Amino acid sequence: MFDLYRTGTGVQGTPGVIFFDGDFISVSLELQWLDNQRDISCVKAGLYRITVHESPKFGHCAKLHAVPGRDDILVHWGNWAGVLSLEYLSNTLGCIMPGTIFTELVGQSAIKDSKKAFAVFMEVLEAVGGESTINIHDLFEVAA
Repeated sequence: MFDLYRTGTGVQGTPGVIFFDGDFISVSLELQWLDNQRDISCVKAGLYRITVHESPKFGHCAKLHAVPGRDDILVHWGNWAGVLSLEYLSNTLGCIMPGTIFTELVGQSAIKDSKKAFAVFMEVLEAVGGESTINIHDLFEVAA
């Protein structure tokens, strides 16, 4: 099982760390928590089934299933997860992006070597038959 531990949230994204059966896989970056709103928020913490998926935009990737109020939540590569309405850069509309380290790119919080970290994530998922679960944990206070 994958575990994603989110460590905070803000206008430049929601950083986290991904493990599989207790072993470190990558850091992660998602959109800010904005009450699970479609295309502008990370998804609600919880346990989701995850499978290998073919996306028209990202190609070979992973998909989370049965995410309340959301469709097409993927794990794919990218660098930024800022709030677009505040003119930050973003490569996601609610998906999870793995990376090797947290960094700053063009003055904004980002992740580095996302394609490399994404490849490792996919190798792990494929090694267990292309299907697993991901448990997303918020290590910060979520306003009710």
